Amino acid sequence: MCRRSSRRSASHAEALAEAIRELGGPGRPLRARRPAYGSGIPRGADAWRRHAIHSEQRWTAAYAAAIPRLANPRLRATFGAMMTTEAEHAVALDIG
Repeated sequence: MCRRSSRRSASHAEALAEAIRELGGPGRPLRARRPAYGSGIPRGADAWRRHAIHSEQRWTAAYAAAIPRLANPRLRATFGAMMTTEAEHAVALDIG
């Protein structure tokens, strides 16, 4: 699951970079950031799982908030697909 999630995240990053370029933003790829753990790195499997589920839920909500602001139908579809994937990750982590 982690490998598949990593591949999807890479494809999401490319889709977001393409959207930025289409909207007139910089054409260069953005540098990857390290995850921010303001409250510390989760210790133990349960803490990590809760953190991961919460992150997936936040990302899902962010996509849901962005979609109504997009006028381009292709971008709306891309963001909708990414939102769905993040929601699937949250469910998979919650079941697992």
